[in-house]
Amino acid sequence: MFFSVPGLGPDEVSRRLAEEPDGIRLIDIRPADERAYSNIGGTHIPVFELADRIAELEVDRDRDLVLYCRSGHRSASVVAWLRARGFSRVFNLEGGINAWSRVIDPKVRAY
Repeated sequence: MFFSVPGLGPDEVSRRLAEEPDGIRLIDIRPADERAYSNIGGTHIPVFELADRIAELEVDRDRDLVLYCRSGHRSASVVAWLRARGFSRVFNLEGGINAWSRVIDPKVRAY
């Protein structure tokens, strides 16, 4: 199931990381094996650890949090889950790391 949640495209995330790195935080929700294969940085909080590690996100309520996975489907569900818990500044990286590879950096491996 795909969730309709607020998202940012790879070009917008890349621009904001370059222009205002303190205003945005990337969160990679994929398992460690996927992150080892390909990643664009950010904090690694696998989806199955998120409930136990939510305090790590609480400290950043004044920043935009951008969650990503491979294609944007898993991270969209996590964005919906976090928004239901009061996180108003959380967004999905539209198209995930594969879109990042296509649009921003082809050296990032798509899969």
